[in-house]
Order: sequence, then C-alpha cells, then structure tokens
Amino acid sequence: MKNTISSHQKNNKMKKNFFLLIIALGTTLTAFCQSDKIYLHNGTVIDGTVIAVNNFTIIYSYTGEKTKSTISKYAVGKIIHGGSNREEIITTKINVNSKEDWENVVILEDKTEITGLTKVEEIEAKGGGEFGASGAQGKSLEKIKKSCCFFKMSICIFNSFIGTFSWLSYTDNKKWNCI
Repeated sequence: MKNTISSHQKNNKMKKNFFLLIIALGTTLTAFCQSDKIYLHNGTVIDGTVIAVNNFTIIYSYTGEKTKSTISKYAVGKIIHGGSNREEIITTKINVNSKEDWENVVILEDKTEITGLTKVEEIEAKGGGEFGASGAQGKSLEKIKKSCCFFKMSICIFNSFIGTFSWLSYTDNKKWNCI
C-alpha cells in the first residue's frame, strides 16, 4: 500500500511551517529592534540607542539616526535598555523648590557635566583667597546657591576669574527658565 499525502495535508503542513517561521522571525526582530529609553528629569523620554555612559555624559543616537548626541548625566534619571529591559539608574533629580533648598544646589567645575542642560542665568559673587567652602568663599558659595534657588535652578557651573566667581546656572526643566 502506497503512503500518500493528500494535497490538503501538504497545504496544512506548509501553512504551519510558514506560521512558525513568521513567529520566529518576528520574535528575533523584536529583540534586536527594541530601542533604549532615556528618561530625563523634566519628563522627556528619548527613544534611541545608548552608545556610551561616561563619567559626566551619556552618548546616544535617536532611533533611525546615525548622528551621535550627548547629554549630561544630571539631566537623566534612568535608562531602560531595550534588548535586556535592564533599568540603569543614572542620577536622582535635584529638587530646588524654595530658598530653603539652597544646600541641594550642585556646583560643577567641568563644562562637560552641563551638556544638554538649559542655561538660565549668570550670577556673580566676589571673594578673596583660595577657592573653598570657608571664609569669604564659603559666604560667596552660599550666596550663589541661594541665588540659584531664587530662580529654582539646581546646578551651577563654576567659572573663575581673578577675584570674581562667575556662575552660569542651569536647569534640566525648561519651565523654570527666567525671562
């Protein structure tokens, strides 16, 4: 007796194999095509590919683009890596809501740390001697931090000039910009 397979059975087998192939292909593409999500402190979510997480910055590219972009770690709360779904906490948000929060203001000395933050105001203070947290500089530092609180700014970058400390203040939340 001959073992024959009907054309109906062949079609069902081909459909089943084709369906399994589509599922396997779709699962593979989904795993490879998932983008990373960069969550900024101001509520913005960036879809893209994280290229590097450095000391002060994160280098990434937007989904569908090859151009590299850079942003300060101070602007980023967390990254969720698309391929593994791993959550990486980058920084906690610096809350400056009133002048009582002046001690929360962060003073930076490296300009790479402010990449991607919005410049809000320039503030100056005078002091003598070595830069530090005591004496005239301590008072200047406190004055600068309190001035930042007035504008609800959480980060200042230090630029030194002879006898004058100039502070460029930044925020990660554009709604705080002063006019």
